[in-house]
Amino acid sequence: MRPSRNHSVRALAALVGLGACGFCLLLFLQRHSETAFGLAAVEESEVELRDGPLIVVDAGHGGVDGGAESGGLLEKELTLDVAGRLVEELRRLGLRTVETRTGDEAVSLEERTRVANSRGEETLFVSVHFNTSNSSSPQGIETYHTSPKSLAALAGIKKRYGIPRTSKLEDDRNRLLAEAVQAALVEGTGAPDRGVKNKSLRVTREALCPSVLVECAYLTNPGEAKKLKTARYRQTLAAAIAGGVEAYLSQAEQSNNRRFGLLLEGEPTVESVSAPDSEDHSRKEGSKGQSGTISSL
Repeated sequence: MRPSRNHSVRALAALVGLGACGFCLLLFLQRHSETAFGLAAVEESEVELRDGPLIVVDAGHGGVDGGAESGGLLEKELTLDVAGRLVEELRRLGLRTVETRTGDEAVSLEERTRVANSRGEETLFVSVHFNTSNSSSPQGIETYHTSPKSLAALAGIKKRYGIPRTSKLEDDRNRLLAEAVQAALVEGTGAPDRGVKNKSLRVTREALCPSVLVECAYLTNPGEAKKLKTARYRQTLAAAIAGGVEAYLSQAEQSNNRRFGLLLEGEPTVESVSAPDSEDHSRKEGSKGQSGTISSL
């Protein structure tokens, strides 16, 4: 049973001044109250899920690993909240989902990757994180992918798709997914575009499927921190990520190519449907702050 509006108001009022613990409970109440953000949770019977794609939604950090922290905001709580909303948004689109964690629990990077790699070829992996900096100035959204993937991952991909082991393979799916998600987030939120970036992160480097890690905002930026305290903005983030995933899947489906984005030597690079006309996001430079996320991956 969902809490009534009056019950939610009384509970929220009691949280004032309680700090991080109060904010954690605030997230829970907002997630479980229809009036908190105007959307009911997706029920199993409301949508017909597609047979194909499965989206692995990864809420970064958890358990003893709290991730970044600033101004009463704790990364592991925000990632779990946004990840849960993302699952709901994806299911509204008819997409099947699985979560690497659904509570405040520690999940190793190896286990997160195992979940992604055990689900078959029609899988995508999206990891939700938040950024920090030594300065309060940096703000905006950036999306990470890894290219090239590890030799072990490339070998696994070749085996999965029946590609000869001696073939030279480039996995361009990660860049394409990252560009689609980044474009949707920037358009949906109006946040500064910090670009798509290529970095060797375990969860994106070792995954056999298209995989990205999204840094949704800076906890250390006062303006973004204020937005993140509202359920409406966290819902906006989730809806935008889901829109980017859908854009990527549509491009892959239209290609009518089972190994869309997997390029053998001599094959042309796939052009992203959402790539900017005059700027290559994978090379974009920015005033990147120190992330409480990236250093641990």
